[in-house]
Order: sequence, then structure tokens, then C-alpha cells
Amino acid sequence: YPHPDSVKEEKRYCLDCHKEDSKFIPYQFAEIEQAFNNSVHAIKSPHQFTCFSCHDPHQFKISRVGEKISEIIRYDNEICLNCHASPLHTQLKGSTELLISHQWLPNLMLHWESVRCVECHTPATAGFSHNILPAKQSVKNCVSCHSKEATLLTSLYQYRSQEDLEKTGWFNKAVFNKAYIIGMSRNETIDRWSLIILGLTLVGLFAHGLGRVFTHKRNKK
Repeated sequence: YPHPDSVKEEKRYCLDCHKEDSKFIPYQFAEIEQAFNNSVHAIKSPHQFTCFSCHDPHQFKISRVGEKISEIIRYDNEICLNCHASPLHTQLKGSTELLISHQWLPNLMLHWESVRCVECHTPATAGFSHNILPAKQSVKNCVSCHSKEATLLTSLYQYRSQEDLEKTGWFNKAVFNKAYIIGMSRNETIDRWSLIILGLTLVGLFAHGLGRVFTHKRNKK
């Protein structure tokens, strides 16, 4: 624990000390505070909800480039599920509340294992946002992730290691890595050649069929 024993018993929050400290500018605490103040958590529970509601100051770790995507997903989602899947929440909302509210998602369990809650429950901005949206404002648009300009590229998949990509090559990264997302992990060269091959195949089939027709007519004569 990085803090001295003298402050362990004091009731302090992260921004009480770190907001104006120049050493912590890279962590963007001021931006985090502004985003958090706009979040549904702060609006609904302004006095009960704090940084520590999600982040244990003794154990919290920041996700970094090069970490396994699956580990980042598991770690971040557990923060949300500590409340939203807790026994108390289940008692108040019902054991199937999460399943019902997410039933619009195809392959629900696969999505939960492959993306973080915050990908849909925060505004579509570069990086991570602490502005947790109300359920009705959460993203329900498949194209947000399954497209070439997917928001995942600037949020969850910013943690992909560029060094790893350069070592293994695009094809291995796209086909064999869990980071492959339909509609997002695209390579224009492969797309172009796929269309060319498809076009040549169709031309070949058409030419073959046309040849059989002419041959049949000639044989009848």
C-alpha cells in the first residue's frame, strides 16, 4: 500500500490528494472526476458512491498494453458484477434481471466473455470513460463494435500489443487470436483478393454453364 500508516484511518478519497498533484497528470484525475459526476452512479447516489465503490485502493490495477484481453475483460467485469450480480442486488432486482435486460444480444454468454460491460454502458469515446450511462442510454447497436471504425479499437482493443502484432503478422493476429471481431478485424488486401476470387469463380461458373448450353444445342443438331 503506497500511503503511510498515518493516513490509513483517515476518510479520504483519491481526488482529495491527487487531483492537483502534477505527478499524477498522466492519470487524468480531473477528467475522471468530471466524467464520474455525469454518470448514473453519481447522479443517483451522490453521497454513497465514491471511487472506492469500484476501486479498492489496496488492490486495484490499471490495464496496460500487452495484457491478455481475456484477463482485462474478466477483471473489469468483476468490478461491475460485484454490485450488479451481488446477493443483495439479486434479491432486489431478481435473479434473472441481468439476463432479461441483455436478452437482445445474440450469443449472450459469448458477448459477456468477450467484451467489458463498459463498452456498451459508457459513451463512445476514445479510451475509457467513467461516465456510466443509464440502462436506457446504453449502446444497442451491433455496428458500434462490428465495423471497421469500431469503438472497441479505441477502448478495449487499445491494449493489444503493437509489438505482438508486428511479430506474429496480421493474419495470425486476426485468425488465431481472440482479438478477432467479425466486421472489425479487416484487412483491405485480403478483402480485395476475396472479392476478385469470388468474381472469377462466378465468371467461371457462368462460362461453364454457357458452354454446356452451346454444346447441348450443337449436339441436338
